[in-house]
Amino acid sequence: MKEQIERVAVKDEYKWDLTPIYKNDDLWYKDLEIAKEEIKKISNYTNLLDSASNLLEYIIYDEKTERLLYKLYYYAHLNSDADTTDTNYQKMVKIISDLMSEYSEKGSYVTPLFMKTDYSIIESYYKEEPKLKAYEFNIKNMYRYQKHTLT
Repeated sequence: MKEQIERVAVKDEYKWDLTPIYKNDDLWYKDLEIAKEEIKKISNYTNLLDSASNLLEYIIYDEKTERLLYKLYYYAHLNSDADTTDTNYQKMVKIISDLMSEYSEKGSYVTPLFMKTDYSIIESYYKEEPKLKAYEFNIKNMYRYQKHTLT
């Protein structure tokens, strides 16, 4: 049986190049702080269905925040997978997983807000704010569950 090679002994040409995601861990931690600040802002969107512009603003915020969270997650997770003995990346995965759970928890009011709102209102918003049409599929998909959702 072959002896397992230490990760540091593996040539770079055989390793994943994750620098397109983050050049180094310091940049990851910098974005982590930005993400922590961004998720605090979700409470600013309790009126997201009051107007077409509020809805668009929320969707853009949510999309931007989720992309940042997933970017952080993939960097930490892929590095952790590349070397399962590296506790630094295991710690980073735990940090970002917890932050993603926090974001999900803080935004848990959003779907019920949609479910209480008649879809005809959303349809009128598509006419008021044409940029919302780009998100119509996802919104409609959420509304598929409206009649199966309890109050």
